[in-house]
Amino acid sequence: MSEVRELPNRGENSTNNLSPNSDRVSLMTLILVGLVSFPFLSEEIENIFPNYGDLLALFILILIIPIVATKVGKMITRFRVN
Repeated sequence: MSEVRELPNRGENSTNNLSPNSDRVSLMTLILVGLVSFPFLSEEIENIFPNYGDLLALFILILIIPIVATKVGKMITRFRVN
């Protein structure tokens, strides 16, 4: 138990300056895009599901924005590392 090992693949990226700023920037950008697109998305959903347009649009944006922001942040980090 006294043996201490490095985490896997930790030594490969130790010289690169990696920060969570790319994730933060992509999240804030996509939140702004979501705020702008909310009325249009809500109107289109309202045509399909009457009386539930705002609720479903909000639900979709709450699910999609963090997922896409994480993927974009990871892509930016991968481009910076390679």
